[in-house]
Amino acid sequence: MLQTAQCLPSGAVATLKSKRSCGEIDGPSLASKIPPIHALAPTLIETGKLNSVDPQTWLTDTRDRIADHKVMRLDELMPWRYAASAA
Repeated sequence: MLQTAQCLPSGAVATLKSKRSCGEIDGPSLASKIPPIHALAPTLIETGKLNSVDPQTWLTDTRDRIADHKVMRLDELMPWRYAASAA
């Protein structure tokens, strides 16, 4: 049983189990492939800097806005869009 089975829809779990039993999926589980936050933070900070945005201001604003933001408009939270709207 995969460690992430509780997080996946039942059909996805069945698909992963069948692929694993057929040898199509090898190696670590899906949970171990998700990078931890300490690996993502430097990337986000540098992305903000490359787009001439203060990373702390941008990430704080994004954190505050993301819960009520529509999924289809997530591109509005990207640092290059943030820089354009702040100017």
